[in-house]
Amino acid sequence: MDLTWVIVTCLIIVTSAEEMDEAKFTRYKDEVCDQLPAFKGEADKFSEWSDDLSQSEVLELAFLNIAYGLSSDTVGYLKDALGKKRAVIDMISLITKATCADHVISEMFLNSAKNLFLYYLVKVGNTTMLEGEELEKREQAWDEVLEALQTCSAALRPIDIATACGKATTFVGQDGVAYPIRETIERLDTEAAGSIDVGIDVIIDTVWWMFSTTYARCYAHFYPNEDIIILFFQMFRDDFLTPFGLRWRDAGPNVIHFDIVFGPIDSSTAAMNTRRCASASYQYEGIMERQLVRPVTVLVENMQVRNFKQAI
Repeated sequence: MDLTWVIVTCLIIVTSAEEMDEAKFTRYKDEVCDQLPAFKGEADKFSEWSDDLSQSEVLELAFLNIAYGLSSDTVGYLKDALGKKRAVIDMISLITKATCADHVISEMFLNSAKNLFLYYLVKVGNTTMLEGEELEKREQAWDEVLEALQTCSAALRPIDIATACGKATTFVGQDGVAYPIRETIERLDTEAAGSIDVGIDVIIDTVWWMFSTTYARCYAHFYPNEDIIILFFQMFRDDFLTPFGLRWRDAGPNVIHFDIVFGPIDSSTAAMNTRRCASASYQYEGIMERQLVRPVTVLVENMQVRNFKQAI
């Protein structure tokens, strides 16, 4: 399947859907589905989860994003309520938007990434090993974290971030002075940059940087209860990220087609600025030394080790 054809198809959906009556648009969507065998028009009938991003899945995600209007922050296509997981993802998205304005990170991009990640969660299914009393304790812990995040979000002020040629470059600190954004380079970045066959999953990565922004902006609302701070990170890692460890760090060469998934949005710039928003958040809150690194494994001299900071 020629991916260029899909780009044209996606653009047709974006530009002409509003002009079509519902019946015509439905017929057109069905024709697209017929051309792409993985698609049946229902979110619960798409392909099974895989750690490798295939071209078929690129088309699947692109169709889902555009046909269901995920960039407008609607997730009605998900039949699974996802419980507190959806509430947590909604909250970190909200706090990221409250931190960095739309001219820095497109809200359409954040909405699409968030909703596609929710779809990832549906596809991978329930992976928790907890049950009984342990599961109940985990639910109670998430209630406590969500309450703290809600308090934090109500008190947040946006960070004034300037851009140059689209890239977030400086922010205004709490003292009113402009500072350059200092981005931490991780071993994972070096690994991905050094191979054409290794590619980071943009959807998972974006959700991580939204979490990291939330962690930084709300740190003071947890502190000095560091047990909750640590628990917030551990629970998010275990409940949201661990099932995607392999896919996150190495989704394969088809990651170059994520621009198709996000359609007309400049996803490369938006993804870059989501990360730089997280970096600015740590600097703004005065906790740069506590900046988290992505909790994945990397290769060093053919040995798997935990990801680590290489430079700032």
